[in-house]
Amino acid sequence: MTIFNDNKTTDTGVCHCYSRTFSRDGMTYIIMSDRGIYDPEFKMSHFYYFANNPFPILFEKTKNPEAIADAKLMDDTIEMAVIEALANIQMDKKINLLLLFLFITMIICAVNLVISLKSSGVI
Repeated sequence: MTIFNDNKTTDTGVCHCYSRTFSRDGMTYIIMSDRGIYDPEFKMSHFYYFANNPFPILFEKTKNPEAIADAKLMDDTIEMAVIEALANIQMDKKINLLLLFLFITMIICAVNLVISLKSSGVI
């Protein structure tokens, strides 16, 4: 990946993870496979970004790369790591476990009620 900084310099690095985002200097960048340019020398895709813009640059033969003006606002508003964490939790397993504990608690409460009523002579 190559990031074009505001001071006309570039930072180049390798992201060798399987996630769809990476972070640099507190900014989260999104990896979009359709915007990568395949580099046969290294056998991997290369992505180009403007600094503080989470979306890769879309290169077209007749146009200059476009930037999205409110990308910094989007990164401040939505933290991509939180979204990924919410997508990866397995809520159905947690709900099933909670229902099991609720059922066990209900049986224990019913047994305690019957024992209390027998000891007081009501039953």
